[in-house]
Order: sequence, then structure tokens, then C-alpha cells
Amino acid sequence: MPYLAELAQDGVASLKIEGRCKRPEYVAAAVTALVQARAGEEPDLDTLRAVFSRSGFTDGYYTGKRQQMFGTRQKEDVLQAKEVLPHLAQLYQKPTPQIALTMDVRVQTGEPAALTLRDADGNCVTVSGETVQPARTKATDAAQLERQLGKLGGTIYALAELHADCDGMGMLPASAWNALRRDGIAAMDAKRIATNTPHYTIQPVTPVQRTDLRHKNSASSASFSRTGTGFPHSCWMSRMLRHCSCLSKRHRQRFQQMSGNESI
Repeated sequence: MPYLAELAQDGVASLKIEGRCKRPEYVAAAVTALVQARAGEEPDLDTLRAVFSRSGFTDGYYTGKRQQMFGTRQKEDVLQAKEVLPHLAQLYQKPTPQIALTMDVRVQTGEPAALTLRDADGNCVTVSGETVQPARTKATDAAQLERQLGKLGGTIYALAELHADCDGMGMLPASAWNALRRDGIAAMDAKRIATNTPHYTIQPVTPVQRTDLRHKNSASSASFSRTGTGFPHSCWMSRMLRHCSCLSKRHRQRFQQMSGNESI
């Protein structure tokens, strides 16, 4: 947890929380602490330590200092867990916040039905459905559209507003509106994922002769980085070596040559 900012600076974009066979309260405490740390706040390590730890934490695998890494779970640890479990249970029982959608529907006889969805983040998608047919009995109106398109159970969305442009003469069966709604939600999911996914670029690396590695460090500039950022190859190699005390002597010498840093 204390190294989260350092990992982010090194280009790490995601972390896996180890929680195999742990109870949901542990997951709630771990996620809460990481979210707080990511936001620049002080993470609640006391609660995380109380819900499950063997009398504390260790950073041995990250720093390479592996003294006193394996503790034992004491009676005091179990008693502390009982105090925080009820509060943590409330965290993961809260319903997932829903994203408000505004829908604009165009229903014109002889034209494909069109549905446009917008969220509060500015994402907008439009999908088309079946061709609107002349109504034999009752034409499609705003009330029917709100009933059919507002069925968003099982999704992360909720209908906030619906604007209907109906000519008063056309209709489509409920199955067609349901299909249009599903297509719209799938398009919005894809749009939001694309908007929130970091983009990466691969930059070419100038080949360096093996005998010149120590003197041409600058040629080994960042070969993989987020768009607009990067970090020196030698900096990355040095940081990795500091955290890999298990490397053999031969491998360590090889990495020293590649990074040009004999003090590693």
C-alpha cells in the first residue's frame, strides 16, 4: 500500500488483490484501502489489519528485505476482526450506484426506429432498429416507449429522461423495442469502456551493439509507455533489480551491464 504511487509512476496500470479463500469483509476492507490510497488519502490500514492479518503486514516481496515475513494469527487478531466485521458487511451490501441515461427515440412510419442514449459523462451512442410499421390498432406513444425502454434491470443504468418523437401513426411490437434497448445498452457499454481504457503506444528502440551497452544507455529509451509518458530503460532496470534479490550472480551482472549501473 505505501508504494502505490511509486508503482503508478513506473507505469503499473492495475493491481491484483490477493484474497483467495478470504471472506467478503476482507475484500471490502482491501478495496476500500486501495481506493483511498489511489485518491491520495490515508488508507484505513487499521481496519484492514483487523479483518485479517498475522499480527501485521510485510513489504518483503517488494523491497527484497525478507526478515520476519511470516507471522502467526493470534487471539488478539481474531478479537479485532469481530469488532470491524459488521461495519464492513454494510460496505459490500450497498447497491451499485446506477448511471442515469437520457434517451431520445424517433418513431416515424416507414423509417427505422432510432434510439440515442446519453450519460452524464458526455458519452453518446445511437442505434437503429426495425422499420416502423403503420399501426393497425394503437400507435406507439411515449408511455409505451418508457415502459419498454426503461426495463434496465440487471444493468448499471437507470432511465432518467425519455424524449419521444412519434408521428402518432406507426408502431413496433414489444420484442422490437426490447431488441433496440439491448443494442443501445451494448453500444453504451462499449463506448464507456473505450472512453475509460488507457491507450498505449509502442516506440521503436534503437539497436545497440552488445559491447557498447554501457556507453549508450540513452539509446535504450522507454520502449513501452502510456501515451505522453515514459521512464528511462535504465531506471526501470535498476528498480527491478532492487526488488529481485533472488537473482543469480550471472543474471545480476547481465542486468548491471544493460542498465550501466555497477552499484546495483
